[in-house]
Amino acid sequence: MKGYIKNMRGLLLAGSFAVIITIAMALPASAHVSINPDEAAKGSFGAFSFRVPNESDTAETIKLEVQLPADHPIASVRTTAQDGWTATVTKAKPSKKLTSHGSEVEEVVSKITWEGGTIKPGQYAEFHVSMGALPDDADKLEFKALQTYSDGEVVSWIESTPEGGEEPEHPAPTLMLTKATGDEHSASDTEDTEAVSEANDDTNNTVGYIGIGVGVVALLTALGAIIKKK
Repeated sequence: MKGYIKNMRGLLLAGSFAVIITIAMALPASAHVSINPDEAAKGSFGAFSFRVPNESDTAETIKLEVQLPADHPIASVRTTAQDGWTATVTKAKPSKKLTSHGSEVEEVVSKITWEGGTIKPGQYAEFHVSMGALPDDADKLEFKALQTYSDGEVVSWIESTPEGGEEPEHPAPTLMLTKATGDEHSASDTEDTEAVSEANDDTNNTVGYIGIGVGVVALLTALGAIIKKK
């Protein structure tokens, strides 16, 4: 009987580690502002989210400003409804000639500001946008971001990560651009909307995984208590 209990305790310990790993994988991969997904094809249209964790123990995040790369303007940038948050779009003249559907683009989105909501300590939020067509003359896009806390602190996520080098303390959210596949320019507004929906589904799935992990931990704890009594 003692050997059986010992084996069960070993299994419970191994199961606990597995649950912890699962939860860690479900949470945001990094403790800084990032873009998700972080890779897309050149010339493509798609939906992306800026993932913002609150790194303060006492203050709430109350504002996020994201600057779009001026050297590689994007013709179409749209925000979506975000509970509790209001998105303000700032536009500017593109730094170089840009066309969309055969017409020259006179204004592009240069900055998006979200405010009005809060991200509490220990939480994170995702801010969704659809963008396209992504430039075909760049290998990556940096979206410099400013995160403002309720105590007045502003964290600048604006540092470039050198190729093959160590990540800086406050890296800018970076979207890597891969070789075009040939189907990118056929994307429609409907596809953009579907992509936004998929991004929301990903967020909901993450929350679901965390809930499952917590439930499994509770079950393992209960089993451990029963075995200990025996």
